[in-house]
Amino acid sequence: MTKTITPIVLAIWGKGGSGKTTTCISIASLAAAARSDLIAGSADLSLIVARPNAFDLTLALEWVGIVQRAGAAPLVALTAAPPQRQGMLAPAVKAARTRLTKAGALVWSHQITQRQIHPELIAGGLSVADLPETALAHEDYKRLWVSLCRREENNG
Repeated sequence: MTKTITPIVLAIWGKGGSGKTTTCISIASLAAAARSDLIAGSADLSLIVARPNAFDLTLALEWVGIVQRAGAAPLVALTAAPPQRQGMLAPAVKAARTRLTKAGALVWSHQITQRQIHPELIAGGLSVADLPETALAHEDYKRLWVSLCRREENNG
């Protein structure tokens, strides 16, 4: 018997610095811990975000396993990744991609490199969507969003 969950659509509002991100992460981690198999099996897409370092990869690999056991295909996006130099991936990014691929994860073909703008945006009560489309952070996250939308179209 396939279990389903009733989705909870939660909008978090508040001034920059009021604790929106911390609250979202805390609520999401509690929900995920309590119902990870159900959530992964019911989600349209499962996106795992990780930095290309040993600690993040260890946790990302655990989430890959949870999502796979729920019968879903995880997509991993590497974030805070060193930028490519002369078309070459940084060694940490290359190693992370190899480990994730060996675990059966689909690794997003791009990476998020432009994260340093976020504290400034948050302090001003802004988000990446408020940046000009030519801003590198806007381009990184928009590329991920477009990839997610295409993946959903292919799955649906």
